[in-house]
Amino acid sequence: MVNGAKVVLFGLVLALNGLAREEYTRSFAKTVDLRQGQAVLVEHKLGDIVISTHPQLDVTIRAEIHVSASDRARAEQFANSIEILTDLSSSVFSIRTRYPERPDSFLGFNNVSYWVRYELTIPENAPLEVRNSFGGVSVNGLKA
Repeated sequence: MVNGAKVVLFGLVLALNGLAREEYTRSFAKTVDLRQGQAVLVEHKLGDIVISTHPQLDVTIRAEIHVSASDRARAEQFANSIEILTDLSSSVFSIRTRYPERPDSFLGFNNVSYWVRYELTIPENAPLEVRNSFGGVSVNGLKA
């Protein structure tokens, strides 16, 4: 009987924790000029990537960073610690998403859900490599 009560109490705590969620969203935008023939590399996880092309030699990055947590302050803090890193070398322009470490929690009280959705516009002739662990990838108009 005591073990059954513990299971019910544990389930109730988990259910109540799942009900009280706050969401926070922030945006990221950046435009970078490339040279003819430079490749674009995107390394990402946890969100969709939508890529379109244009005849210009610039890359436009628009990202929506979305976080859900038990309270707004925690969601905002986590969202602000997600980084979108860009690096322009002589041959490749890379875009990477870096997520912060998530501390373990007891009964999920530090449970944070998050994703980043990218909308990229790249040169139509730029070589492209995309690595995305969890999320869709859509590419339109690429000629490289």
